[in-house]
Amino acid sequence: MESGESILNIAMLGKLVFGLLLILGLLGFLVLALKFLQRKKMAFSGLKSDLKIVQTTHLSPQQRLAIVHWNQTQYLIALTGEGGFLLDKKPADEVTKKEQSV
Repeated sequence: MESGESILNIAMLGKLVFGLLLILGLLGFLVLALKFLQRKKMAFSGLKSDLKIVQTTHLSPQQRLAIVHWNQTQYLIALTGEGGFLLDKKPADEVTKKEQSV
């Protein structure tokens, strides 16, 4: 009977390993699916990002100015090797009124 018990133990161990591999495979599949959805910009909240770089001007190899539109506001940002600095911000409707009057 010792042989029969070892076969049962091996069978139980096989089921345990198979179950573990199945769970790990499902988790891996979920991670890949989430990365795919993130690349396609399908946020779960249903809101799409309205962050846009409107214009960029290079001042030197490591310095540039960028106009960024986000959340109904335009920001003028200085970008350097050390980081970014906010120079000015205006509501987007104020900027479009000035452009239309020119």
